[in-house]
Amino acid sequence: MLLLQRRHLGKDTNPGKLDVSCAGHLAAGESPEDGVRELQEELGVAVSPQRLLKIGVARHQFRGNGVIDNEFSHVFVLRCHDVCDLHKFNVATDEVSGLYRISVRDLRGLVEGEVQSTEVAGIRWTDTGWEDDIRIVREADLVHREPSYYRLLWRHFGVL
Repeated sequence: MLLLQRRHLGKDTNPGKLDVSCAGHLAAGESPEDGVRELQEELGVAVSPQRLLKIGVARHQFRGNGVIDNEFSHVFVLRCHDVCDLHKFNVATDEVSGLYRISVRDLRGLVEGEVQSTEVAGIRWTDTGWEDDIRIVREADLVHREPSYYRLLWRHFGVL
């Protein structure tokens, strides 16, 4: 299973879309491993960079909403057997409005156009706090990622 976040509706790019668990931009002089701070900032998960498994680098381009974004995404995996309850994450609600689990195979089916939709279960932020949520997800509900990004995941998880 992979953990996706639903981007806050106030975000300037891809508001409300489902995205990778966490992501961020590095400051000058930082290494990709320094990006582990994003786990703490967005999900409240404090881990050392040594717990991350780097699976590769993918080029990403986005143009929209007056933004031109050209970047290299260093993709890491963190196996979280110890965080099964989504309610245990200390989520930054100004960044993230939901957390959802999706199987690697279901994500691949959406991205590759093999299925039109799939059901995901998770939690969403409401005015009264976190609530369990089940929703139908389509490819259009995901932040667009280049095929090279997904190939890294498929190769790592053995679903090529």
